[in-house]
Amino acid sequence: MGIIQTHEWVQELVEEYEEKRSSDFYYSQLKKIGEPVSKHFPSSTPEEVLYHLQQNGLFQPGEWRKIKPLLKSMRDIEIWKTIEVEFVRLKKQWKGPDIPIYVFPITRGYDKRQEKNKNGLAIKEAVFLFLSATHSSNELKAILAHEYHHVCRMNVQKLNEVELRLDDLLVLEGTAEQVVKRVYGKGYMAPWTTAFKENEIKPYWNKYLVPVLDSKDHEQNMKLMYGNKFGRPPKWMGYNAAYHLVNAFCRKKGLQKIEDLFHVSAEEVIRESTFVRPRS
Repeated sequence: MGIIQTHEWVQELVEEYEEKRSSDFYYSQLKKIGEPVSKHFPSSTPEEVLYHLQQNGLFQPGEWRKIKPLLKSMRDIEIWKTIEVEFVRLKKQWKGPDIPIYVFPITRGYDKRQEKNKNGLAIKEAVFLFLSATHSSNELKAILAHEYHHVCRMNVQKLNEVELRLDDLLVLEGTAEQVVKRVYGKGYMAPWTTAFKENEIKPYWNKYLVPVLDSKDHEQNMKLMYGNKFGRPPKWMGYNAAYHLVNAFCRKKGLQKIEDLFHVSAEEVIRESTFVRPRS
């Protein structure tokens, strides 16, 4: 599978609207993007899938005029080629699954939440990347590696992304950033990895995360991961705890191979780290 030539989808979408062959950009976006990728989300309608992608960074219908120059800039720096070459390399090195990679222009408003104008979404059988034309080659590779690591780990651990427990989510995010650090260097890690030091995050781990590590409540779990910049729990709490949790585990166990992280359960990571899970 590998990289899907989604720039052709977006180009056709914009041209269709420019030439007034469509008067409803949302409907066109649904037909060109929502419907083709809905096969990866069998329990959701194309409308629900499109909304899900928009929530994760896909450009909005009202932004169509800005998409054409952005798309050209993305093609000029060969984003699709860069992602494709790195995917082939990682797949071979990690012996990972052959999945489709979908790359789309990111909505202009998304960086207000992420502090970086890029985002990714991984499910067991596909990766979606939402990007701009401002990223270096290594930044592109790092976000791909982060998301593709999710795919590899979810498949090895037989995790269900729809019913992911909080402990699995934490280890999933923490191991992905461990991969980025090892392969591309600390400079390409997510900003949330430095939000707190290890000793600073542990009190929040014990107070907010330990009591609900078994939770499968996705909405509540994501609130804990993102935190709250205006109060408690603090912003990036869960993500930062995830990084330090896995970092402590790797420091203690001395793991040498990235592939080893695919096979270690969340329970073992927590048990063997300095973030000991209290016995029930």
